[in-house]
Amino acid sequence: MVADAINIKVTEQSLEFEIQLTNYGHNDVTLGNLTVPDGKAEQFTPETLSGGEAKVIPVRVIFDGPMPGIFTAILDFGEDGQGPLLVMP
Repeated sequence: MVADAINIKVTEQSLEFEIQLTNYGHNDVTLGNLTVPDGKAEQFTPETLSGGEAKVIPVRVIFDGPMPGIFTAILDFGEDGQGPLLVMP
């Protein structure tokens, strides 16, 4: 699985971006959750990718305090593990 943060847009207390996911494996993989330090992901819906499939998933993150200049979101793929996603607004 490869993930990239693309089309990043900053608003006053939120950050909107898209996660471009590509499943290079052969089995289905589900992105079930996204966590962000000091923030809450909104407008996020779990997505399943079949082997060889690519998808773009929109995300909006609201921060409790000042928005960081760079942060790592954690992508949770359930039984398939977790992975970091570097986001640079």
